[in-house]
Amino acid sequence: MDLRQVNTCTNCLNLSADFNCTKHMKQVDLNNVCDSHIIQKAFSIESSCLNCSFYNQKDCKSPSNAGEGMLCFSWNKK
Repeated sequence: MDLRQVNTCTNCLNLSADFNCTKHMKQVDLNNVCDSHIIQKAFSIESSCLNCSFYNQKDCKSPSNAGEGMLCFSWNKK
C-alpha cells in the first residue's frame, strides 16, 4: 500500500500555533487548504523541540512550552 501526505493547513508553513493562516490572516481548521499551501518538512516520531532549529532561539514562537517531547506547528528541522 502506498501512503501519501494529505495537504491540509496543519502541514503548511503559513499555519500559526493558534490555527491562523499567517499569509491570509484568516482562522483555519483541520480540513482547510488553499492554493498558497506550502508543505513544511514532515514530522516524524523523532520530531520534538530538542531537534527543532528554533529551540532556545529568539525565533521560537512558544519558548515557555518548548522542551523534550514537545512538538508544535512551528517545528523546523535542524
